[in-house]
Amino acid sequence: MRREGQRSHGRFQCDASDRRQVVLPNGKSVTTTCLRIDDFDLVAVNLYAFTGEWRFAFARNRDLPRTAHKAYTAYQRKHLLASLVPIDFPLQAPFRKEPFGLLGEILEERRRARRSKP
Repeated sequence: MRREGQRSHGRFQCDASDRRQVVLPNGKSVTTTCLRIDDFDLVAVNLYAFTGEWRFAFARNRDLPRTAHKAYTAYQRKHLLASLVPIDFPLQAPFRKEPFGLLGEILEERRRARRSKP
């Protein structure tokens, strides 16, 4: 973590512990520790290093940065999350201090998607 004035910058690890096969939307697989977009709804990040308190920040999976690693094709990078994700405190988008608004958005999107299916 590093500080610049009133703002602190850090990164958190957002990946699997072991390499495994991940199937992408095109049906092809890749061996990686990266997590796939849309494999989970939201992430909770512990802010103890920033605040000294047990507080959390929340972000939607789809809003997290994608991997930029050159070992993956452009298509694979589009569907794999970065292993180290930057986070600032005070929080900036896509992070929020409470999960309920994000969960409400997710539920509403799912309701709309169900209604639009024939």
